[in-house]
Amino acid sequence: MGLCWIMLFALVTAPTTEHRYRFTYELSGSARGRILLVFPYRAFYRSRASAIFKAASSSASGQEFFLDRIDEPGIMLRTTGFSGHTLVILTADADLQYGISRGKQMWQHLRTRMDYYPRFVHRVKDFQFRFFRSPAGGIRFLRRNGVHEGCRYNMDVRFRHHPEELRIQFNLYRIMCEMIGLYNHEFRPQLQGLLPLGGCLCLPGYRVSQPLDFSFSINAIAGLASRFVGSLRDFNQEVPFRLFYHLAPAAADRICIQAVTKPDVRIWGRFKIKHFSRRVFLDKGSGRLLQDELYARIDKGRGGGMTVTARLELLQ
Repeated sequence: MGLCWIMLFALVTAPTTEHRYRFTYELSGSARGRILLVFPYRAFYRSRASAIFKAASSSASGQEFFLDRIDEPGIMLRTTGFSGHTLVILTADADLQYGISRGKQMWQHLRTRMDYYPRFVHRVKDFQFRFFRSPAGGIRFLRRNGVHEGCRYNMDVRFRHHPEELRIQFNLYRIMCEMIGLYNHEFRPQLQGLLPLGGCLCLPGYRVSQPLDFSFSINAIAGLASRFVGSLRDFNQEVPFRLFYHLAPAAADRICIQAVTKPDVRIWGRFKIKHFSRRVFLDKGSGRLLQDELYARIDKGRGGGMTVTARLELLQ
């Protein structure tokens, strides 16, 4: 096992040439309950965005990623008010009609799969956003040893009837920057022996992350998704947690490194980080990154929660 990690270390640090990657994220959230034990409230949120990035070797011992183009409509669905009776569909695409049609398809799909929130929706409204200049170069970041650093945002996405403004926030691509920043720790192996950890010993063949705290990212994403949620109070992860990375079964031409944990860490009230996982696929011959995906679930029991899925994948 130790030899496998040494070979993997060499692969992960191997030089790379220019490639194209797709970054996709999905964010969903819901909440329900009663205000003052009398007045019911219901809220539902779902967003998805995807973009193609160019990746080139950097002098900073990593890869520089530059947004090349938006390959799918950005879509956000959410209820408004406390009752959940009105749903708004907001989309961004160069083809405005195509974008809104995809948003409506997404809503129709969710209506058949969700058993609670759709039954209260009485009205559906749609709003279209467009890119007031080319998205190319509008997001860029550095990836080094599996860590994403210095994500910068410079896109111009506005309501189609600008300067008219909507009171509803539409920050899909700013959220994308924060999703990119969730990749905040290395997954590659360290050349180490037994490692004391919380009274345990981590055996060779496992890579232990540094203590992880996602308070900043959770607050940034929640605030961009909903002005109301962002104004409530700061989420604060009570204690850090670690991930144990190990080699996992994969196809013959690739290497899979993964970590799964159920930290059960409180971040506010009854909200807890219940699940966090990361899975990385590398080409066995060249060490080239094939896919890097994250999944996190924040839960409050029956009262709601939030799930995050992010994926960076090589275009063949």
